[in-house]
Amino acid sequence: LVKQGLNPLFEMSGGGKYRCHIWIFSDTTAAKMQEFLKSACNKTGIYPHEIFPKQNSLEEGKFGNLVKLPLGINKKTGKRSYFLDSNFNEITIEQAVEKLQEYL
Repeated sequence: LVKQGLNPLFEMSGGGKYRCHIWIFSDTTAAKMQEFLKSACNKTGIYPHEIFPKQNSLEEGKFGNLVKLPLGINKKTGKRSYFLDSNFNEITIEQAVEKLQEYL
């Protein structure tokens, strides 16, 4: 993802040791993002449980799939999620915000 010029933000979900969310922010269309992410999975051999966006378009007045907001508490484990740096070390919310500013 980094080699493609993206700046992903990693989040441990609180749902278990290897449950990580990768946040990618882009101004591209849902269809193009889906295509890119599927291609990235094929190139790396890493296939996640889910990829969002799940739909390329929506009917008028309808909603797409919900996305869990970051830093929430996992219902099963009771653990709060947290952000990670590119070496998978926990970072503060302030450091995550700093990283997000690189998208602007």
